[in-house]
Amino acid sequence: MTVHIALGGIELDLLPGRVAYRPDTATLFVADMHLGKSGTFRAHGVPVPESSTPDLQRLASLTKKYDAHTVVVLGDLLHDRNTLRGELGAQIQKGLSDFPVPVHLVPGNHDLHTKDLDSLELTIAAEDGELDGLRLRHEPDPTSVSPMLAGHIHPVAILGTRGGPHLRTRCFHAKHQTMTLPAFGSFTGGFEIHWNDGSLFAAGEQEVIPLNPDAKEMSLGTPQDPR
Repeated sequence: MTVHIALGGIELDLLPGRVAYRPDTATLFVADMHLGKSGTFRAHGVPVPESSTPDLQRLASLTKKYDAHTVVVLGDLLHDRNTLRGELGAQIQKGLSDFPVPVHLVPGNHDLHTKDLDSLELTIAAEDGELDGLRLRHEPDPTSVSPMLAGHIHPVAILGTRGGPHLRTRCFHAKHQTMTLPAFGSFTGGFEIHWNDGSLFAAGEQEVIPLNPDAKEMSLGTPQDPR
């Protein structure tokens, strides 16, 4: 199941796989991939697993599935200043050069510390720029009076009670004119959003589900995959 919403008059599909899609421009939006984070941890002696499906490959598959013409990354494509070094850096550079559609990056706080960012085959977009009437930022602006997409927060919601059985799930978070996307990266933490703080949509691998009354009011329906 996908969820179709209107954000300030702009229609968006919230899709399985932690991505948002704008049908009228065939643009796919993601946030906070943090490529190279697991490698950084292992380099410091922390035994963490590698993703079974690299996140860049997973994004390419979703791009083809939803027939997107452009991908916009809302910050923190890369994890740290050393991500583009060595074998891992070569893999990322090749993955972007082979990517099926153009990639635009709104640089996040992690990207700004990365060396050789200009060596990647992508377009660097302006922070707080606008694309077809949609404001794009890495860090959300809760005071925005125009429709905006952002990342940075890594929003999650708690299903159940903390004293008993509960599930922590990544989520889309909409409040006023701002939609914050869940972290796309497989190896990322999260910041808990309270249920009464705007509209929450659980972001699963197979479906997206409205979680609270505000989300159900905001939802315009659950269309089929936009292909």
